[in-house]
Amino acid sequence: MTLTAQSIIALFQLSFANPKEGAEKILALGIPREANWLIVAIVAVLSGLLSAVFQMVTPENPQPMFMMPSSPGGLVAISAATLLSMIFAVHLAGRAFSSQGSFDDCMVLICWWQFIWIIVQSASVLLIMMIPAIGALFFLIMGGYCLWLLVSFTDVIYRFNSPGKSALLLVLAFLGVVFTLGFVLSILGIVPNEGPQSA
Repeated sequence: MTLTAQSIIALFQLSFANPKEGAEKILALGIPREANWLIVAIVAVLSGLLSAVFQMVTPENPQPMFMMPSSPGGLVAISAATLLSMIFAVHLAGRAFSSQGSFDDCMVLICWWQFIWIIVQSASVLLIMMIPAIGALFFLIMGGYCLWLLVSFTDVIYRFNSPGKSALLLVLAFLGVVFTLGFVLSILGIVPNEGPQSA
């Protein structure tokens, strides 16, 4: 299957209508690892740029939880660290479950899920700018569905045939991502705000 704009749209639609079948179609493409690393870079750039746009269109929070970088380059770096942490955490958690999933399968489907999430976020930003209430509701509903997509994709990667087991794997992976990102952010000097000091 040759990847064209039309085929990507078809895979996007299939992944929403039937997540497991969409995931199987993605894996059937047989994308080599070298191309997967390029996809990781592209997805990280798109995610970082979306974060930069989101910062521009949303009101500034006087007390943000973290002092995040405002430059697109810094946001891309954080997006790349998050994506890589997620890929490795899901893969290592899968190995802990003695699963059959490969690192390449994990990489391509996590990147595909992240690409879908970027599209959903972009649509949410546009809706929030036009109709804030509808945009916020859309974001909540689609955010929940995207979590289900991630569970379904994980189920395909590791052939569990058990959404519950896949969800548990993702919980373990999430804990790993939080630990890894906390370490990376501390290295980058991005620390939680302490908030206003009382006299």
